[in-house]
Amino acid sequence: MRRASRMRRGRPRRPKPVAEPTAADDGLEVDQFSIQRVADGRLEASGVLGYVTAGRALPAGLALIPKGATCTIDLSRVTEADSAGLAVLVEWLATAKSRDTVIHYQGIPAQILAVARISDLESLLTDGH
Repeated sequence: MRRASRMRRGRPRRPKPVAEPTAADDGLEVDQFSIQRVADGRLEASGVLGYVTAGRALPAGLALIPKGATCTIDLSRVTEADSAGLAVLVEWLATAKSRDTVIHYQGIPAQILAVARISDLESLLTDGH
């Protein structure tokens, strides 16, 4: 007698992965960063400046850095930051220098200052050299 249902030959089917809940599911916007010009020579950054947002933050800031001027970037509304955020700030300084622009950072987050301090980059951020 034959069975009504045959077993499938080959590899067993893998269960579909179940998505892990994230902070975004709770309505938190943890990967949001923005930078905008608020006045001539003045930019304001806000949100998370870190690993998740660095890839978007870098070109966004570069697009706003003027040529041959002085620019203040206010970071006081940055809510979270890490070493990737520090790398973005250093790259903005390097690009500004190549454009004959001087950048002054204001309200640098404590997390970035801590990483800058142990990386011997604190004076670069606070003094520009």
